[in-house]
Amino acid sequence: MYETRVTSQKINYAHPPCPISAALLARIIEADRRGRRAMARSVPDERRAELALFLYDDPDLQRVAVDIAPLCDALIIIRKAGSRGIALLAAAEELPPIRRLSHR
Repeated sequence: MYETRVTSQKINYAHPPCPISAALLARIIEADRRGRRAMARSVPDERRAELALFLYDDPDLQRVAVDIAPLCDALIIIRKAGSRGIALLAAAEELPPIRRLSHR
């Protein structure tokens, strides 16, 4: 389920594809916090979590990911990305209580 990206004659097999259109991604990145959150709310829960993780993988876009992460179900993020998801939630100060995580 990984997209092949061709950039400067290099192929990146390790990065998952962006879960939303390039146009929506560009609008979210360029929006202010309120605008990006409003746009991110229009994306279904699973894809919103994938979007936050996608953005978090790029150091230049981590601030955008941190703005979107609070709109996501924390357990979906953790299930999809494990420790990377926990790091994103910690950066967004949205970690769920440990007890809730351990009983699932």
